[in-house]
Amino acid sequence: MIYRHKFFSLDSDLQNVYDSNGNELRIISDMYLLLLALCEKKSMSLIEVDDILGLSREYHGRRVEEDVEKINHIIGSKIVLIEDVEGEFETETIISLKDKAIIKE
Repeated sequence: MIYRHKFFSLDSDLQNVYDSNGNELRIISDMYLLLLALCEKKSMSLIEVDDILGLSREYHGRRVEEDVEKINHIIGSKIVLIEDVEGEFETETIISLKDKAIIKE
C-alpha cells in the first residue's frame, strides 16, 4: 500500500518513506511503525500506539517525543503533532498527523 501525504509518501510494501521530491528518507524502526500507523489511523492515543506497534515495552514519554521530533526533522516539516499533553506524557496523549489528507493507493 502506498500512502501519499502533502510532504511525504510511504510505501508499506517496500517499507520506505520518500519526501515530496521522491528522495528516500531514513525513517526506520519505531519511527517508521509510528508513521505507518498514523497514515492508517490519522491520530491515536498512546495506548493505541502501544497496541498497534506491539512493542514489549511501553512506548511513551521522552521516547515518543524524540521519535516525533526526528520524523518532523527528517521530513522537513512539522507534520506529526503531540496533543493534549499536561505535564508528563500520559496515556491520554494524542499523536496525530497535521494534515490528515492521506491518499491510499
